[in-house]
Amino acid sequence: MTVVAVPEPETAMPLPDFCRFRRLLALVAVVEVMALMFALIVPSETPQLLAARIVLTSAYLQIISLLCAAGLCALRRLLAGRPRSPVFLIAWLLIVAVAGVVSLAGYAASREFLDPGVLSGESRAWFVLRNAAVAALAGFLLLRYFAARAQWEDHIRTESEARYQSLSARIRPHFLFNCLNSIAALIAIKPAAAETMVEDLSDLFRASLAKGDPQITMAEELDLVRKFARIEQTRLGARLGIDWDLPEAVMPMSIPRLTIQPLVENAVHHGAARTRGPVTIVVRAKLEGDLLVVEVINPTPPEDAETHSSGSQTAIANIAQRVRLLYGAEASLDLRREEGSFCARLQLPARPLNADGS
Repeated sequence: MTVVAVPEPETAMPLPDFCRFRRLLALVAVVEVMALMFALIVPSETPQLLAARIVLTSAYLQIISLLCAAGLCALRRLLAGRPRSPVFLIAWLLIVAVAGVVSLAGYAASREFLDPGVLSGESRAWFVLRNAAVAALAGFLLLRYFAARAQWEDHIRTESEARYQSLSARIRPHFLFNCLNSIAALIAIKPAAAETMVEDLSDLFRASLAKGDPQITMAEELDLVRKFARIEQTRLGARLGIDWDLPEAVMPMSIPRLTIQPLVENAVHHGAARTRGPVTIVVRAKLEGDLLVVEVINPTPPEDAETHSSGSQTAIANIAQRVRLLYGAEASLDLRREEGSFCARLQLPARPLNADGS
């Protein structure tokens, strides 16, 4: 039997994104520092000659860098998704060609308008060849750096997605255990209510097992939260009330799937389920500047109330890790105890979810 090795498809190479102004500004600053270094390396007989060399070197390098940035910006769109090797070669040849053309023009301009000593008596061919070689080496290193950085970012993103999925999976067994207990208690006494709970539970698990982009709209997330709340209100009856304070402005905002539900679950099991009398849980969402703020508030149980397991605490910790993986320092989950109540406050970047899911 002959085994034929199937070559792995060559991955695409993302070009540096110089279409963004901040990255272009950083490029200008770095090139200016390099121009100053190059000008100071070459000995100058007079301060006037040094000043002329600094101006010429700065203008020369800035023109090359800006033209290369414009070319790479255009190539980024034209060559998006193409194999790595041709993209690398085309981008590298662009840098070398731009350096050669600008060197040729710069040499002619310096001979016409500047002191010939600025170029240290170099011939035109040697000047163009030397600068093209420097651009070739610098361009090669630059493109290799961005390729390695893109590969590293892909690796980090893959690890983060795997960890995110792992944290999501750890929430499901705890949630399933609580829901099945509720359904089992209702089957004999309220079969119709038990059937409704099974339907709500199936919808919740369909959402929790969904693959792909974890982001959904607040409207979709709150629909899942209401299904969970209906399950618990059926189980606890009049003991549990929920006050929804949800303005329409928050509904298009994106949020990771099943992020609010564990907060409400925590409020139910550490508030309502541990209190003998009726309680009201507040679910509130609002926009504060560039932030989407979600608060879930429940009354604190009496000191002599039965202590539950730490399962919900684990779910809360998982949520904090999930939003940190997705948003970094832009997101936070704060838990605070106030007089007579406990508040879980979630802050996420306020970003509307477009029709294409982005």
